[in-house]
Amino acid sequence: MSPAGRPGGRYSVLQGKLFFSEIIYLAAFFGLALIRSFNPEIEGMWKGGGSEKFMDLNFVNSILSSSQFPPNDNWLAGYPINYYYYGYYMAALLTRVTGVLPHVGYNLMVVTVYALAIQGLVGVAAEPRLPLVFGTGRSLFRFLRHQSQSPLDRTVSTKGR
Repeated sequence: MSPAGRPGGRYSVLQGKLFFSEIIYLAAFFGLALIRSFNPEIEGMWKGGGSEKFMDLNFVNSILSSSQFPPNDNWLAGYPINYYYYGYYMAALLTRVTGVLPHVGYNLMVVTVYALAIQGLVGVAAEPRLPLVFGTGRSLFRFLRHQSQSPLDRTVSTKGR
């Protein structure tokens, strides 16, 4: 057994995992940025809406233009944002630090969130000591159970007890 820090030691294994994790993140980030670059609009999947992207960009713009916290709500003048806005704060912070326009920063944050999710999923799947099959099955069941119009909604319903 080699000491930590030497070739084959504990730190070299951690460096390998960290390098693998960063490669996964960068590949996901640039791959998703390429996909997003074909349609950078915030209108959603269908023209005319279908998502909350306008609200998201509005909150980011409110935080960027506000001089106080809680930031002012752009849609309800004179009132602060009455919503959980920490994620929007992080998006606004990275937009301001990088110096890009708000709509570009918003698209980069969309890509960042998905790239971090992919990195986390690959990290969990790459860990051989976790009971991945049972955990994934249980998570999938819970996800499907809480969807409206799910086939599991009628078969496993606990309502009315």
